[in-house]
Amino acid sequence: MDPRLLRELADALSALGVEVVSRDETVVADGVPVELPLLQRAHPHPGVVAELVADQGSVALLVADRLSESARQVLRDAGWSWLDRRGHLRIWIPGLRIDAPIGLGSSDGRGSSNSPWTPVGLEIALHALINPGQEVSARRMAADTHRSPGEPRRSSTASRPKD
Repeated sequence: MDPRLLRELADALSALGVEVVSRDETVVADGVPVELPLLQRAHPHPGVVAELVADQGSVALLVADRLSESARQVLRDAGWSWLDRRGHLRIWIPGLRIDAPIGLGSSDGRGSSNSPWTPVGLEIALHALINPGQEVSARRMAADTHRSPGEPRRSSTASRPKD
């Protein structure tokens, strides 16, 4: 089992105030071992989640960067647990029932964050890496990224608090 995923799960449980002990390849939450296979996906749409559930053959815990409500419903219907890195944990096993929002990272609880790695931010970074000799400017990147020249500037300030 991936130790990073175990650590993420333990951190999420701790953020909820749950007593956590990590033993070998298991996280114990309030005395209950969370013995679920841990799977990881970035942002699986409901169809991918349904295939994952069907292929797995048993309940598991899915760790994802973000899960839509539709994908969560597929997991809920299958009896699965999840950790949405935007700030939601659901563990549904005998002896432990948790379904709660959690404060992780810089998320504001609505699925947005102060991270520059929005889709536009990633496109800007990729463009800069692919074209190292080119100055990074909104107008120069607009045609290559298929964004309006103002969009890269707006994306970098959209999540900043108003003064």
